Amino acid sequence: MVAQNDALQRLHLQIREPLKPKRVKVDGSQKRKKPVAKPSRKGTVTGHYARIISKTLDDMEKFPEMKNLYLVMGNAPIHTSDSIKNLIEARGYRAIYLPPYSPELNPIENFWSIVKNSVKRSAFKETENLKTKIAEASECGSRKTLHNIAYHSVNNF
Repeated sequence: MVAQNDALQRLHLQIREPLKPKRVKVDGSQKRKKPVAKPSRKGTVTGHYARIISKTLDDMEKFPEMKNLYLVMGNAPIHTSDSIKNLIEARGYRAIYLPPYSPELNPIENFWSIVKNSVKRSAFKETENLKTKIAEASECGSRKTLHNIAYHSVNNF
């Protein structure tokens, strides 16, 4: 998520540790019985996203000039869930969603492109792993770079 304002330019980045995979029965493995529809797991990714949004809003509330701003998000199901929208609106902000299939309007797409290229360019040292490489690459971007990424998206509207 990229939040930018003249008074504050900040980027929240969190890497979620993956959960251990659970053993799951494959549908159709009970050949002689009618397959039963299994309920899908809900809330884990949305809950993680809600924590990121909450931390971002905590930081935004430290700056009065950021009150009543819009949070611009993609159309992923976790972004458009009622719980996320209610969380944002309860804190005095508004959510606006980008149209589907519009990476040119989403600044994070350009940011991740820069991070991805930085991670690919160099070999891993013995003390590094993917998490440390991503953290290093994300800190290399200057304010000017973040500013340019945001304005590139604005100019495409």
